Formats: sequence, structure tokens, C-alpha cells
Amino acid sequence: EMYTEDGVDSNGLTLWLRNTGTKGENYHQKLKAGTGPHILGIETGHRYHVLLSYMYLVNGRVRRTCSPDFGHFLLDYKDRIQHKIQEIWNIVVYPHHTNVLSFKGIEGYVSVGIGPMTYDSKFVIRGPPKSGLKGNIRALARRMGIIIPLLPPCTKAEKGLIKNFLARNPQFKQKDLVGLCEQFRTKADGKNFFFKVPSILKNFIKRYFINQKIHILGLRHINDYRSLIDQLRQHVKLPNPPLTLQAALQTQQQSQPARSEEQQQTETLPANPMHIGPLSTAGQAQAVTTVQNTICPPAQSTNNGRNSSSRNCAWYPFCDKKQIECGGSKRCYCSKYGNQGTHRD
Repeated sequence: EMYTEDGVDSNGLTLWLRNTGTKGENYHQKLKAGTGPHILGIETGHRYHVLLSYMYLVNGRVRRTCSPDFGHFLLDYKDRIQHKIQEIWNIVVYPHHTNVLSFKGIEGYVSVGIGPMTYDSKFVIRGPPKSGLKGNIRALARRMGIIIPLLPPCTKAEKGLIKNFLARNPQFKQKDLVGLCEQFRTKADGKNFFFKVPSILKNFIKRYFINQKIHILGLRHINDYRSLIDQLRQHVKLPNPPLTLQAALQTQQQSQPARSEEQQQTETLPANPMHIGPLSTAGQAQAVTTVQNTICPPAQSTNNGRNSSSRNCAWYPFCDKKQIECGGSKRCYCSKYGNQGTHRD
């Protein structure tokens, strides 16, 4: 069967597993997630790539062909157990199991990781790694099957050779790139120069032209940019702000004839603030009185058989006095925070 029922999802919809595989598999995402933020060398990265591919295929076979699942992610153990028993005792313990370790591939064919180069001999030289190469460079050359590995332009000498080529050939063609690659083949030493192919040089030159345009654009505006920076570094003097409303009123009062003290006090008294609710407040059908214009009822005896000297003020804990001291049987009566209190604001 091509599809097998694979349970249901959170919405109750039936899930189906495609037994023949699917193009939606994102292997590179799994490779990136498995590697993480670690920095791997070329040889270590190649071996990890091969191991992850092998384990991925084993797990995929279990899912796709309904092979036995042992309940853990190291499903290649079955292959290794069967392979070792067969080597020691020549007994096949799982006769219906397809062992990936027993797979015989095509000699010289590399499907995963770094493999031998198949480019024209006018770009590379095949053979064992050149003497003097070390570390990852030597491992890369050995996997590629050439004496010096094929790398993007990375050294100062390589970039200088490409810049001189572009200066002589601003409108270069494919045959010009081929000639440049042949120059790299001649100069390749594994230290300052490495083998190149036209596709690598074409990508590098494309990025080089973009960087050159950015650099030219910066040179055109360098003076404006520097003048702006100099202005920002200078001490900024802001003009005096315009007169505030209070200062304007004082100036107007100075220009008008002197008034009596009572008139000045009456004019400077603030008006009762308007009550404005938040935006989420529901529509109100009547006005809401504020503290300043609230009229307290006449004071009445509120003892009710209890001694007011032992009762805290209605503003407690803000007012730490007793009712008999501040008269705070209600908040509006408190001599400190009441309507006529000393700290009502």
C-alpha cells in the first residue's frame, strides 16, 4: 500500500503516512538542527554528515516500510547486532530484516558528504594530496581526489589576481573566466593559490561588483556624512523656549493696573477639576462629584456605644491619629486629609 493510517492530529483529522517517501522531507534542516552552533572541521563534518544520513535512512525505513521499531532513536543497533553475529558465527538472526550495513555501493561513488571532483583536467590536477598540506586542507584534498583542494577566493593573492583581471576585462566573457581558472591552476601551491572553476569565480565577482557599488556610493556622500558627524559632535545651543502660560499671565498682569489682594486671590484659585474616566469607562448619564466640591453632611455622634478615642481615623493608615484627635469619623472630616485638611492635595 502507498499510504498507511498514522493516527489523528489535535483537530481529530486522520493522518496518513506515505510509505514511498515524499519530497517534503527537509534533510538539510535536520542536518542543521543536529549540528547546532558547534564549529566542526572539514573531516569531522564529513563523517558526521555520513553518520546522520545513515541513521536518517534507517529511521525512515522503519517509518516507511513498517519495520520493527524498538522504541528508541538508535535504530541502527539492529543492523550492527545482525552484522556482528553474522561475522562471528555466520548466522542470520533477523532473516526478514534489510541490513543497511550489508549494502554494497558503487566503487568510487560518493552520495553523501565530500566526494571526488569531476571537473575538467584544465581546472584541477587529480592525484594524492600535495606534500606540505596539513589538517583540514589535506583532508579536503584527499576526499576530493585532487592534489590541492578547490576553494572560493580567500587569500589576499587570489583576490588581487581577480581585481587585476577585472581591471583588464571589465566586460569579460565565459572564455575569459576559463583562462583565469587556468591561471589559478598554474599558480596553485596550497598556500596562496588554490584551484578554481568558472562557477566559483562568477559568484565571487558578482558579490565583488555589489560591494564596489556600495563603496562608490559611500565615497559620494562621505563629505555630507562627515559634516553631519561634526555637527552632532558640536555643543548644541537650543533657543529659549516660548513663554509658558503662567509667564505670559505674569507679563500681562504687570502691564495692567494693580488690583486688590482679594481680587488676585480670587483669580488665582484653581477651578474644580473635571472628572474624566478612562477610555474603557462605560457611558455615564450623570455628573460625578469630586472631592473638592463634595459637601460633607454635618458631623453626628458615631460612637454607638463605643469610645471614639480608641477608633482610628477613616484615612488610616495614611492618617495615624485617632478620630478624637483629627475628627476623622469620615474622610471629609479629617483635619489632615479631609476636604478642609492641611494635606488634602
